[in-house]
Amino acid sequence: MTTGVAIALYNGSKFIKQQLDTIRLQTLQPDRVVMCDDGSKDGTLEIVADYIKEYGLGDTWELIKNEENLGYAKNFYKAMSLCN
Repeated sequence: MTTGVAIALYNGSKFIKQQLDTIRLQTLQPDRVVMCDDGSKDGTLEIVADYIKEYGLGDTWELIKNEENLGYAKNFYKAMSLCN
């Protein structure tokens, strides 16, 4: 069995580090974390990219920037569809 985490991102800079910490510090690490950013304008994308780099998570954590705003439902569905 594998575990995956799907996160839909949009202007979440205020709390995103805390959310990422809760995932990273789990006793049982997920096999894959997929995050889709839906056009954040508050630095969320940069915060997440820096976080992945800082903790060396690039092998299992993936950050995707949508080319266009999909809306929250389609953005979350996209993230889920990219998890195994």
